[in-house]
Amino acid sequence: MIAVGPSLTFRVNDQEVYQTTNSSFTGGVIGLYAVSYTGNEVMRIAFDNIVVASPAP
Repeated sequence: MIAVGPSLTFRVNDQEVYQTTNSSFTGGVIGLYAVSYTGNEVMRIAFDNIVVASPAP
């Protein structure tokens, strides 16, 4: 996700999947969450290139 001011852009595998704006977000934290709705299957989630950065002034 890229958050700059009120603009939020969500990307998966370098592809933009969603963009929106929300001026109520003035700061916060990040988190990652995954869930399986298919029952008791084993689920493996891997993140190998997460970048958290502050935009240039």
